[in-house]
Amino acid sequence: MDSKRRYANYIWGAVRWIDLAWAHLLPPVRLIILSGVNRWGEIAPCLDGRLEATMGEGKGDSEASPPVAPPPVPPVVASPPVVHLATLGPNGWVHRGEMLTIAQATDIRRSGQDIVVCGPNEAANRSMARAIETTANGTVVEDPPHINAGTHAMAHFHPRRRTPAGHSFFETTRRGPFS
Repeated sequence: MDSKRRYANYIWGAVRWIDLAWAHLLPPVRLIILSGVNRWGEIAPCLDGRLEATMGEGKGDSEASPPVAPPPVPPVVASPPVVHLATLGPNGWVHRGEMLTIAQATDIRRSGQDIVVCGPNEAANRSMARAIETTANGTVVEDPPHINAGTHAMAHFHPRRRTPAGHSFFETTRRGPFS
């Protein structure tokens, strides 16, 4: 046996010993040996400059296992906006009342009472409040929170003619109703 083959067997024996001794402690890892030490303490390169072995997967398995795909992420379903009867409180607070259907909310707006549209999506809240106000009273105006109404005032829609009285409030990321 020539010296290179004997040296490779020596290194492979060391790799197998590592595999057997530490396989139960380590997860499967890939070990790459670029140089080694022979029995005389000399550092010498391997036959082709590198020797690969896989620890923890059996003797001499150098093929990598195929990558595992991550589990699929379920789609996020946004909850639709919910319409509530609203009453105005001090300092601009809007108190959320009983839950309403869109038909009930339209009738309530025609009678001049307030509603508030709540939900996690600001654009959907605004769109629903505008649709209810338009269905109930025709042309509408969108107003930001009024400073003179209080620090907790909410954005809202109201009829252009201002009759009937009342507002269609909608929840935003910055301001919501007081439950």
